[in-house]
Amino acid sequence: MMDTPIVYKKLAPVQVAFIKTCIDTRERILPLLDRLRAACGDTISGPAMVIFHGGAVKDGFLIEAAFPISHPVETEEVHTRLLEAAPAVTMAHYGEHNTIRESALKIYEYIGKHAWTTSLFRREIYTVLCGDEPE
Repeated sequence: MMDTPIVYKKLAPVQVAFIKTCIDTRERILPLLDRLRAACGDTISGPAMVIFHGGAVKDGFLIEAAFPISHPVETEEVHTRLLEAAPAVTMAHYGEHNTIRESALKIYEYIGKHAWTTSLFRREIYTVLCGDEPE
């Protein structure tokens, strides 16, 4: 995994279509994004993301698999909301999907070293995500 700089910035608000669910492993993320992509079609206006709601469940993860969209998408499974603007400590991750935790831990270490606090809300934005070539 390549080391990349940690950067503080403000993320702009964005309208997203999402599927909110509990998962037990990260391997369940890609199929959720595939279903969401199929439901949203040409309304998708940006890269895939996953929003983690830390501490919300005892086992596994409560997540929202999401895409930025140009107009609302509503189905039985897919919903739309405005993802609020937020200050963020960011870092690019290069490597397999199952090693993202290593990058997240570097960010938490950075936050701790600078005596900052954070919510348990975390966004992962996938600018390139390929299940066939995970690296």
